[in-house]
Amino acid sequence: MILLAKLDSEQAAYDPEQIDASELVQQVADRMLPFASENNVKLKVDIAEGMTIYADGEKMLRALLNLVVNGIRHAASVVEISFVTRGRQKLLIVEDDGDGIPPDLMDNIFHRFVKGKQGDTGLGLAIVRAIVEQSGGKITVENAETGGARFIILFEGNG
Repeated sequence: MILLAKLDSEQAAYDPEQIDASELVQQVADRMLPFASENNVKLKVDIAEGMTIYADGEKMLRALLNLVVNGIRHAASVVEISFVTRGRQKLLIVEDDGDGIPPDLMDNIFHRFVKGKQGDTGLGLAIVRAIVEQSGGKITVENAETGGARFIILFEGNG
């Protein structure tokens, strides 16, 4: 709750810079590898060198770590982190092959205290949304073709 309050009120604590997206994603993968191994989940990274975003690196790292932890918790066997560009749009995607998001949670999944069946506090995705929005991005969720959840962070002309 304290982190959410700070994100809501302390714009000065936000320190944006050009971030190498491949380095950011590699940091996430390196930190999450032990947790993924414990849960028999493979981490796949699909990102080209030289892709950048403009955001607070530390906060964006926290947001991605939250998404990947959730993905590992819910995955059957794999979590994939990818970064693609479509014109001026940059999409950072975290996808798992688990059961997906129940329809009754889909519209409220980023709200405070909304949690899935294996959720802790219901604050993780609210924190992710606050960080992404502070970075000028937008986050959405959908159920992937693999059946799991697909979180898409969209940056329009960012970086």
